[in-house]
Amino acid sequence: MGQFLGDKQLEVLHTKVYYKSLDIGYGGCEDYDFYTKAQAILSREKDLRDVSNKILKALCYVYKKSSRQHFDTNICNFLYYWLGNVLLSKLKLKDLYSEIIIKLFLTLKDKNSLVVCENPYPYMDKDDFEKIKLIFDCSEDYKGYNEQHHNVIKSCNKNYKTHLDKNIETYNNFYRECVVEKINNKNDRCKAFKEYFPYNESNLLSKFKCNFNPEETYPEQPTESYDDESEQPPAQQRVERVTDQAQLDKTRREVALQAETTRSSIYPFNTDISDVYGIPEVSDGTPSTITSKIYSRRKLDKQIIRKNNKDES
Repeated sequence: MGQFLGDKQLEVLHTKVYYKSLDIGYGGCEDYDFYTKAQAILSREKDLRDVSNKILKALCYVYKKSSRQHFDTNICNFLYYWLGNVLLSKLKLKDLYSEIIIKLFLTLKDKNSLVVCENPYPYMDKDDFEKIKLIFDCSEDYKGYNEQHHNVIKSCNKNYKTHLDKNIETYNNFYRECVVEKINNKNDRCKAFKEYFPYNESNLLSKFKCNFNPEETYPEQPTESYDDESEQPPAQQRVERVTDQAQLDKTRREVALQAETTRSSIYPFNTDISDVYGIPEVSDGTPSTITSKIYSRRKLDKQIIRKNNKDES
């Protein structure tokens, strides 16, 4: 049976993770210079009063992220599209949104007075913005689809399929306009499409398929949760966790083999430590043998801890 994709898999797509993080934002930036300047910019627009605090918290989120190691600069792209979306939904004079974004980006400076985020599109009209945001979002979710559809997929729930179908439609529409018909292939939308999808293959997203059947239920495919406090995207976190586990296993094997060599020289027929780490052993299953294994495992764990502490020092 193929794997099932549901809400858990939907919520770890890049657009869901980053936009949610910006929606929630961070507090505690009231004493920073950028906060005061951004607050002054937003206060001039009456239309933004009810979203001013939300925007300030999103800026605070990006500012705090930028001050840490391994800053994911892609957050800046998401901030741009997130801000544009919020501003356009509130401003009566839509043309003001680009000017406000420019000013807000310029307020975000680090401790060395360097601008944290580069504005990807300083000036863009409302229609182009909405179209290019679709392309950007589609390109970011495509990265997640590549991972999730690596295995055979049989079914998905309604929410997942609706989101996937929207991205497929977006890609196909821009592919037809910018690659096949080439009527407007030099406009900003097509330039963005070729930037976010440099290989722009035919039906690139259509290969990601899942069947929605409301009468069937499947256990959802396990997925990695994304911690808002982390700097790195989910895929990189998974690689690091696998690497850490491999290192731990290597350490255990080294200590186990050292202990095995020592114990074998004294008790040639005692191989209980080896058994813990996958080296075959003949055991009679008696209580004394089981107790000996438990004691040996505890002793071995202490050796591992001492070795790790020594390595770190």
